[in-house]
Amino acid sequence: ALASLPHPVETFYLSGLKEGDWMSYTVDFGAPAPTGMTLVANVAATVAGAVMEVRLAGPSGNLLGTMEIPSTGGAEAFQGARGLLASSDLTGEQTICFVFRVPPGGAVSYDWFRLGVLARTGEGGWTNPAGGAWEDSSNWEPGVPDGSGATARFSLDIPGGYGPDTLVTLSGPR
Repeated sequence: ALASLPHPVETFYLSGLKEGDWMSYTVDFGAPAPTGMTLVANVAATVAGAVMEVRLAGPSGNLLGTMEIPSTGGAEAFQGARGLLASSDLTGEQTICFVFRVPPGGAVSYDWFRLGVLARTGEGGWTNPAGGAWEDSSNWEPGVPDGSGATARFSLDIPGGYGPDTLVTLSGPR
């Protein structure tokens, strides 16, 4: 079952991917369902504006998230791209599908991907990037009383780097 893939899922190197091209994989998400997931992929694009959609069950399935593929200057100029995925109710074996959205005249090359589980239902998945538990973080908004409505910003640790800052708001006391 997927806890976090420590190494990339090596695939066939694919190049010349155009608008609407897709591929799928079967992934065992285990149980309970992840509450958040990360995606890191090694990709290249000849034009700006390319996107990789991550869908459940097939190319027209429920959208789990998107990942921008930056223009890298060439079809062989690979770099890592990152995205956050919705993951509620993903348990057991599921098919995930990568659908490529590529502007006219452009092409994408794809090398590998890595999925990571941020937390599972019932787990406290947020941690302070500086160390320690999230509830002990000094990152909480000053002047907001403890309890419902207190907020903090965290950068989630994604394999290969950090994800976008995420605003966390408490629904009860810390």
